[in-house]
Amino acid sequence: KVANEDLKQRLVSVTAAIVGASIEFDDAASNNEIHTIAPSANIDGIVTVKEMSRVYTGRLAAKGAPGLYDTLPALIVTYSLLTISVIMWLAIPPFQGVPKAIQE
Repeated sequence: KVANEDLKQRLVSVTAAIVGASIEFDDAASNNEIHTIAPSANIDGIVTVKEMSRVYTGRLAAKGAPGLYDTLPALIVTYSLLTISVIMWLAIPPFQGVPKAIQE
C-alpha cells in the first residue's frame, strides 16, 4: 500500500519494466554477470531509483512491516519446508524399490 496516489499510479505503469529488469537480473545472476547490468537513475523516465528505494525500505523491508519479512520465524519456516521436501525427495525412491514380499 503506497499512500501517494501519484506514485502508486506511476509504479503500476512501470510494472512491466520492473518485471523485465527482474528477469534480466536473474539471468545475469545465474551466469555470474551482475556486473554487466548498467545502472539506471530511473525506470522508463517515470519512477526514480530514489522513489523505488523509499518504497522498498519504507514499506516492504521496514522494521515492523506487516508479514514475516526479515524475521527468525520466516527463516525457520522456509528452511524447514525446504529441508523436509529435499529429504522426502531423496528418501522415498529407495523405499519404493523394496519388493512387496520383503515389506510383509
